[in-house]
Amino acid sequence: MPHVELSLTDTPSTHRPATPASGGSLRQWSSAVVDAHEPCLVLDADETIVAASVSCAELLGLGQPGGGPAAAHGRKLRDAVYPMVDFTAARAELDENETHMIPPLLAISSGRMARGLIRVACPETGYVSTLDAIATPLVDGPDIVGSLTFFARV
Repeated sequence: MPHVELSLTDTPSTHRPATPASGGSLRQWSSAVVDAHEPCLVLDADETIVAASVSCAELLGLGQPGGGPAAAHGRKLRDAVYPMVDFTAARAELDENETHMIPPLLAISSGRMARGLIRVACPETGYVSTLDAIATPLVDGPDIVGSLTFFARV
């Protein structure tokens, strides 16, 4: 089974987002994620999907049915994933402010590692999955260029 090592550093939150054009770190992690068996995802600093593993695309409902993870590339995470819902019995869809606090996006905005639970609801079946997400910012020099997130079904 392929092995991916993740180096975590305590990056100060004073880093500024970089332009999507930068990105040795972004390119390196994107190529690793595309081939990974684990559910993982790379976003750029603008919260756009750069790479996703096949298992991640299935777990989050990325892209279009049958399109696989490539169908989600270039789309904002909030627009590409199944609806994210709260932890109440009503399963209300998260608004933009709440969505901004999920680990993949929080790692970009804070410049720090982020971990938390996410619930996604499949619109076709109504099935709701609870996922553990751990994300780390990706940096090139002083710039935050994106985030790398691993997911596990709870």
